[in-house]
Amino acid sequence: MGVRARTSRVREWNGVRADAMDWHCAGVSRFDLTSPTYRIGFVLEQSGGLCETRTNPATSRGYATGGRRFLTLTPPGMPIWACSEGIPYTRSLSLAFDVGVLNQRLGADLNGRVQFAPRLNFEHERLCTLAEMLATECRMPGAYGELYGEALITALVVEIARLDGSDAHVPRKQALAPRHLRLVTDYMEAQVGGRITLSELANMTGLSQSHFSRAFKESTGVPPYRWHLNTRIKRAQELLLAGRLPIAQVAAATGFADQAHFTREFVKVTGASPAAWQRDRRC
Repeated sequence: MGVRARTSRVREWNGVRADAMDWHCAGVSRFDLTSPTYRIGFVLEQSGGLCETRTNPATSRGYATGGRRFLTLTPPGMPIWACSEGIPYTRSLSLAFDVGVLNQRLGADLNGRVQFAPRLNFEHERLCTLAEMLATECRMPGAYGELYGEALITALVVEIARLDGSDAHVPRKQALAPRHLRLVTDYMEAQVGGRITLSELANMTGLSQSHFSRAFKESTGVPPYRWHLNTRIKRAQELLLAGRLPIAQVAAATGFADQAHFTREFVKVTGASPAAWQRDRRC
């Protein structure tokens, strides 16, 4: 009721389904969000009015967030409604997951099995910032691929586990063993144009995903997704210097969606477009 239009962009990382949504409403709106799985719903923007989540659409909780970003955690089957008044536009992110699957995949990061207690309309700046980054990745997949989304999901879930006092283990900073660093960097170089996940890299070292990410950054100075992007750009530069492939084929060979995507990321790293960079280095 009251929802005029809704657009949705869906991605999935580590068994967590992320749905970035734009809502266009009129007057008073009520929308049933009850889910068969665990659900974490973020309201990232409220324009022109106020909204909140309720267990009963007729019972107001007073719009306690006052237009600020907030989130709600609900278990499977718990009645939950999105309710708004006088708000023409809302931007949100919904994360849906099976807690058993999540514990299985991120158990080492969560230091055991974690259950998520229901929480309605609460504010948490770090969680909402991570959600903004995930929503952006849903809408406009960037250069980092699966590694980036998985790292954000892991950080977000560990942060939520801490809300209930779960002792999510954070080891002291420690670099990867040299053999493990060589193993994963050789693999990323070999897969320069392919799909790489954080989970497979972590499994190669026997570490959890968050522990691996911290150790990798301690060893290299950058996160895994940034290291892989830099490697792809370096390979692209080699192909451009060789001069045997058109730029569109260089983009495809190094794992970019298309030439425009490649050009955008190449400029960010080098400060020049692929064509200009190639031209300046020709004999």
